[in-house]
Amino acid sequence: MLRSCLSLAVLVLASACAAERPAREPEVTTTSARIDTLPKSTTPTTALEPPTSQIATEYLEAPTRPTLIEPPSTMTAGLGDSQIVGVTNAANDFEVEQARLALRRATDGRTKDLAQLLYDHHRDAKSRANRLTSSLGLAAAPTATSARLETEGRKALATLEGQSRRIDFDRAYLQVQVRQLRELLDVLDYELIPSVQHADLKKWLLELRPVVAEDFTRVSELQQTLSK
Repeated sequence: MLRSCLSLAVLVLASACAAERPAREPEVTTTSARIDTLPKSTTPTTALEPPTSQIATEYLEAPTRPTLIEPPSTMTAGLGDSQIVGVTNAANDFEVEQARLALRRATDGRTKDLAQLLYDHHRDAKSRANRLTSSLGLAAAPTATSARLETEGRKALATLEGQSRRIDFDRAYLQVQVRQLRELLDVLDYELIPSVQHADLKKWLLELRPVVAEDFTRVSELQQTLSK
């Protein structure tokens, strides 16, 4: 009986000691240690880059004019860089000459302002092309496209010079510009940009394209205004 009482007292005392003992704190693991325990990925990491076609796609969209399903039959692909320079020179030369004539003959102030803008844009484009041909060691080469642009530009210039009434000149000039700028957009989209090889020349064409598109929009809007 005495032995049982002693055993019970020992158990009570042990329980009391256990209750007073503080609970063990959880083990602290550092951030680096936790990262080291994560499973390693077997998938290689790839840097995110914008699609390389984004800029070109933006630039090749033509919201300011009807979208052509197929390139015109007069277009020829596979031009060399020297031939591309020859095409741009032909377009820029007659745009400059026609704008210079419009600055003398136009009667509406808005037509004169637009002619000045076109003169500046195409003169600068010709200067840029000349600098590129010099730095790249290119020489402008003739093509069927450049010959066509020269023929059309020469005829348009003669038509504008033959306008007997000054009041008709503005409308005639705007009509010529709508046709020529639209054709230049087609040439850029279907012949020059797809064919260009040198990176600097391509960069310039991609910069030139939106300028031509904006000029086309301005000319079209003014033509509609003066025709009312």
